[in-house]
Amino acid sequence: MKQVNCLIIGAGFGGIGMGYQLRQAGIDSFAILDKATEFGGTWQHNTYPGAECDVPSHLYSYSFSKTPNWSRKWSGQKEILDYIRDCAETFGVIAHLRLGCAVTSASFDPTSEMWTVTTKGNGDETYLCRHVVCSVGQLHFPNRIGIPGMKLFGGTIFHSAEWRHDIDLKDKSVAVIGNAASALQFIPEIAKQARSLTVYQRTANWVMPKGNKTYGESFKSLMRSMPFLQKLYRFRLWAENEFKIFPVMKGSKLHEMLMQNILNRHLEKTISDPKLREALRPKYPPGARRLLVSDSYYQTLNQDKVELVTDGIDCFTKDGIKTTDGTERNHDVVILGTGFQSNPFLQAIDIKGRDGILLRDVWDKGGARAYLGISVPKFPNLHIIYGPNTNLGHTTVLAMIEAQIGFVIQLIKAADHGTIEVKPEAALRFDDEMQQRLAKSQWARIERSYYKDGERITTNWPGSSFEYFRRTRKPKLADFRRGTSEG
Repeated sequence: MKQVNCLIIGAGFGGIGMGYQLRQAGIDSFAILDKATEFGGTWQHNTYPGAECDVPSHLYSYSFSKTPNWSRKWSGQKEILDYIRDCAETFGVIAHLRLGCAVTSASFDPTSEMWTVTTKGNGDETYLCRHVVCSVGQLHFPNRIGIPGMKLFGGTIFHSAEWRHDIDLKDKSVAVIGNAASALQFIPEIAKQARSLTVYQRTANWVMPKGNKTYGESFKSLMRSMPFLQKLYRFRLWAENEFKIFPVMKGSKLHEMLMQNILNRHLEKTISDPKLREALRPKYPPGARRLLVSDSYYQTLNQDKVELVTDGIDCFTKDGIKTTDGTERNHDVVILGTGFQSNPFLQAIDIKGRDGILLRDVWDKGGARAYLGISVPKFPNLHIIYGPNTNLGHTTVLAMIEAQIGFVIQLIKAADHGTIEVKPEAALRFDDEMQQRLAKSQWARIERSYYKDGERITTNWPGSSFEYFRRTRKPKLADFRRGTSEG
């Protein structure tokens, strides 16, 4: 059994950043575990053609490790993955990584005030630690839909998060089921190769023009030689989202009207066919679902070889897909662009807190919830990065992750050699506030989305990112119980 002070689960932006800040705090006894054989989180897993971030690069990066070398305003998967890996090396956390090591359980012992963490793969090791930091993200389990007849299909089916790079799409009849964030990016790329492309759409999404551009050497040189300009540029990108997009999510009617006008103009400018245009026009207000950004999705759907199908899928057949109107279309390859499961949180790990209670059981009763998205009563020294109600619909989630990391570091210091645990009344008070505010948000205006677990919005933060910075700047220790787990 290995022993560390802090065990981090997940080696993406959250886990790597947590490792760096632990070292900065003088804590070098930690390990970062990840089930994948390479680190990088979502940017290591998602390698589909056209994969890129929908947050500008200068904002989608650590504030404590800015780089002037981004090639484009919105960078692609490989460039972001290279950035994470460069940061890990610079931060000195490579030696703390343990890859190919899936955490299966974590159990708290009130007598020793320690966690026992079991793993599978790479030696099936067991760890003893005082603190556990879960940084596995919200979107990493592919949503594998079940459609009758899938096993009968004679062609190839795969999910976009498990891209089959060995499958040549050239001159093939390709179908894509889904049209949200990932599909929006890879559809234009595979249309360049496929003989024909059919997009099966269940729900239309609002799409904003991206306006992507390449950064020239003169721009990079200016940022490199005058770092304050890079800070100013980063602030400008943050402010644009905070003051233009966030009010839409908050439920401002004026901002909704202005946003809808922009989105409708983009749709009408790029789609000339009235029937296609109406099929692509959402029946819900902007911001109620994730706002998508693309400079090429609508343009791709204008192509003669691309068909948008809005009839529901009835079943797979041996040769393709049959829709509810009775039409059967033949396909060689079907790609599932059906996104990820955001609920339940931390579903793959058995986390057992005080009194033997399972976190899964706590969250099964009404959905996932945590104080500031970080702490859960009866789970001493368990800290969650990018937990419930900390996702954003308008700006970089890295801002939230950095705030959470700083908050957790302070909790670890406050615990000293003992435990720290949020009080039930503080957690309940926070959760009540969240749900009351979220009920007035744009996300509450639709019946179903990945933001929701039943009627409850479990993923998103109702405020601005600035509000979250302020509330996590310093823990209210009166909201926590310190000492022994029974204390």
